[in-house]
Amino acid sequence: HPRWREGRLSTGFIAEEYPDGFHPVVPDAGERQVLAAVAASVELVRCERLGRLSGRLRPGSSPDCREWVVRLGEDYLTATVTRDEAHAAIVIDSGEALAVASDWLPGDPVWRGQVGGNTIAAQIRPRINGINIAWRGMSVDAFVMEPHVARLERLMPKKAAADTSKFLLCPMPGLVVSIGVAVGQEVKAGETLAVVEAMKMENVLRAERDLTVGKIVAAPGDSLAVDAVIMEFA
Repeated sequence: HPRWREGRLSTGFIAEEYPDGFHPVVPDAGERQVLAAVAASVELVRCERLGRLSGRLRPGSSPDCREWVVRLGEDYLTATVTRDEAHAAIVIDSGEALAVASDWLPGDPVWRGQVGGNTIAAQIRPRINGINIAWRGMSVDAFVMEPHVARLERLMPKKAAADTSKFLLCPMPGLVVSIGVAVGQEVKAGETLAVVEAMKMENVLRAERDLTVGKIVAAPGDSLAVDAVIMEFA
C-alpha cells in the first residue's frame, strides 16, 4: 500500500484504508504456478529425506520423476517433477518447465530460491498434511498429494459450517464468573453478556450486535469446555 510504504501509519490504518476488512491478494494464474512449484519443492525435500531412511521403500516408480497434484485453496494443479543431482524442473498444469533451486530444509520459516529464473522468498508455516505459503501479500494453504489421492479427495462431501450466530459460545476452557443478562432481555451491541475466568484472568464476553436473550444454559460457577453453549438468542 502506498501509504504503508511512505510510513504514514496510525492505529487506524486498516479501518481507514480497508473499511470492508483486509483480505489477502488472490493469486493469478502465473502466481499460482509459482506457489505450486514452491509447494512441490517442499514436498520433494520431504520425500527425499524419507527415502534415505533405512528399511523404507522410496516412494514412486522412479526417484528422478514424480507426478503430483497440488491443491491451492479449491484449485487442483498437476505437478510433474524431474530431478537431477543439483536442480529440479517442475511443470505445473502442462505449462513451461520451471527450473527450481533452493537450499530450504524442513523447519526453515522462509523458503528462498529460484523459480523459473525469478528470486522468490516466501514464508512457510506447517499445516496438517500441508503448508501455508505467504508471498507478496498472498496467503494460501498448499497440499501436495499423489494423483489417486486427489481423485478421491474431490469425491469427499464438503462439510457445511455450523451456524453459531444464535449462540454465545465459551471461547476457551474456563469458569463462568457471572451472567450479565436475563431471559427475554433486549441487549445492545457492546453490552456485557457474561464473564468467564480462564488462567486467572476474567474475560468479558460482549454482544456483537443487538439481540434478545432466548435461553440461558450456563450458570455462575459452571466449568465449561471450549465452544460450550453459554446462552441462546431468540
